[in-house]
Amino acid sequence: MPVASAAQPKAPAIRFPATAPFTQDLLEIDGLTDLELQERFRRLWKMLPQAPSNARLHAAGCALIDLRRFGEDRYSVPQHIRRQLHATGCALIDLRRFGEDRYSVPQHIRHQRTEAAALDREQAEEVRRAALRTNALVRILGEQRDGRVLYRTIGQDPGDRYPAPWYIVAVQGHGTVRAHGADEVEQA
Repeated sequence: MPVASAAQPKAPAIRFPATAPFTQDLLEIDGLTDLELQERFRRLWKMLPQAPSNARLHAAGCALIDLRRFGEDRYSVPQHIRRQLHATGCALIDLRRFGEDRYSVPQHIRHQRTEAAALDREQAEEVRRAALRTNALVRILGEQRDGRVLYRTIGQDPGDRYPAPWYIVAVQGHGTVRAHGADEVEQA
């Protein structure tokens, strides 16, 4: 019979600590539509430059949770927002790449596994070096307005021969963000 201990319970061990925070951020957006994700991304992006002055707003709830979740000893609002931007950006790109109506974490994981089997790491690194940079001004082909790259990632769809960049672009003066493939934008 096990002996009861008065010691504080420990946080559960995480097998892959680097992926656990990202998975948690994905779970927070599971089931959101493209428009809901666009609004969330746009709102988060606007918060990033103001993060130091808004630290009190986030500290109460987010700080304690993040410190525990990520095993950090100091809370960083910009880091918290960057994590959420990454998860939301991945979700927007997933919806666009795979033509889905709602974001689904299980579906995202299936896509990742399929993509991991096809992705050539060397080619992906070459594509990353050649891709448009974050903050680049771009023309969205077929549209009247320019945009700015807020986020980018490299992916390789099954059946495609090479990896390709995908971007989250803010349409200037329009207040929207959307996912675009490399064939839909060009440097302005």
